[in-house]
Amino acid sequence: MEIQNYFGWQENLRKMALSHKKEDNIAYCEAMEHLNGTTDKTVVEILIRSFTWGVETGMQQSVYNVLSTIDFSLYYECLLKLLPQLVIYNKQLAFELLDYPCREMSKSDIEQFALLICPSNEIVNLVIKVIQENEEGNKFPWNEIRSEIKRQINIH
Repeated sequence: MEIQNYFGWQENLRKMALSHKKEDNIAYCEAMEHLNGTTDKTVVEILIRSFTWGVETGMQQSVYNVLSTIDFSLYYECLLKLLPQLVIYNKQLAFELLDYPCREMSKSDIEQFALLICPSNEIVNLVIKVIQENEEGNKFPWNEIRSEIKRQINIH
């Protein structure tokens, strides 16, 4: 998709999401169904940004469903790029999106996640801050993520 088409597509999605008309809500959810398994980085970024539009829960769930079909590395690459903006918008949302949608992180997922963020001290610090401010009793996988980040930093 060409860049002009991304902007038009994103704007159409946003209008559907915010119109509060039943037919637009249905069209929005149907549009999500066609995105399962996408490998398009810009589309994934748009989907993650869509959580900042203030859409209804049902429409958010359709985005979560699509995000759960996205490759783990691609999901986190896009999320980590947008994380500073998401934290400004809503720290709790940023924390919730750090948890890969619809899947409990395995030990290898945690290792892979730590490898993705460790090249950037700014992102490492931001991720740790978001986790510390929001984990409230939900320790898994956050303790493991912090430990793996520290281990990866010591390796590099």
